[in-house]
Amino acid sequence: MPAGPGKERIKRLFESIVRRERTVDEPRGTRARLLEAAGEVFAAEGFRGATVRSICERAGANLAAVNYHFGSKQALYRETLRHAFESARRRHPARFDGEDVPEQVRSFVLSMLRRLYSVGRSWQGRLVARELADPSEALQEVAETHIRPLIEGVDALVERARPDLDPDARRLYTFGLIGQCVFFRHARPVLDRLFGPEAFGEEQIPALGEHIASSFLKTLGLEVRA
Repeated sequence: MPAGPGKERIKRLFESIVRRERTVDEPRGTRARLLEAAGEVFAAEGFRGATVRSICERAGANLAAVNYHFGSKQALYRETLRHAFESARRRHPARFDGEDVPEQVRSFVLSMLRRLYSVGRSWQGRLVARELADPSEALQEVAETHIRPLIEGVDALVERARPDLDPDARRLYTFGLIGQCVFFRHARPVLDRLFGPEAFGEEQIPALGEHIASSFLKTLGLEVRA
């Protein structure tokens, strides 16, 4: 039986992710120190408040190092934001190459929760939160490279489960699932204060993931395991 359009889309997405993993090299030496220092400074001060001098001092690098390795402060910011997304994706990749839709949904939810929790209060998480609250031109690139594949991957799963849905309806399901995962990251400061830091901590990820995935699968009309 020929593969349906949803499975073909998932195959193409998976192949593109693998190609990116093989071609993106981890930075080394001065460049790596600049990225880490820039992440801390940009997360704390924002792009406009950060200075090349403060970044280089924090990295223990020559003042000319930013231009040498990145070309400009703007280019350094773009690379730092990209690095924040890339490091989280590498640690907790989302795969859409399986045959079983319910298991793929569970796998995606756990990947998303672990990815979001892993950045937590680190500079990566603070930088991304700042960028989303006050978007720059750099957001377009990371949205296309790191966010769109997740959206399209979930959309393809929904299409496999419910081929009767039109694209607008699928989009609602897709963002409903992603939104539930994102909630526990962005609402964490409030949840900690209302229920304590252990109520929705990292050790709760498996239970949260199963609840989110099971609820989503029920809305799709798929059988949920006991």
